[in-house]
Amino acid sequence: MKSGSLINQYVLLLSIFLLAQGIWGLFSETVFALLTSNLTHAIIHISLGTTGIVLAIRHRAYQFSIFLGIVLLVAGILYLVPATTPIVASLLNLNNMGAVINVLAGSFALLAAAADDVFIIEKSKG
Repeated sequence: MKSGSLINQYVLLLSIFLLAQGIWGLFSETVFALLTSNLTHAIIHISLGTTGIVLAIRHRAYQFSIFLGIVLLVAGILYLVPATTPIVASLLNLNNMGAVINVLAGSFALLAAAADDVFIIEKSKG
């Protein structure tokens, strides 16, 4: 299903950010002076960023936006739950700011997908 332009733009911007963060994370444990990273975290961001850019350019970002929203939300929420914070922190070197950004970006990705869904339904009604 082709997605609307709003969701493609959001996924493209978020994916460029993820790709930049991933590449920077290959060389430094601190990215954008606020976020922490490690090799695993950087590779995940490079993969997500590259995939998102390709799909957004092809106007196929709808399903990826849902996937990305779930992944980011889960990672962020798991970090914010005290019992799982050490696990996420050791696997991804995620910090509090990164967790909050993950939750916000993931929420917006899911909202963008929901809005795109409504837009496509309304557009098909004529």
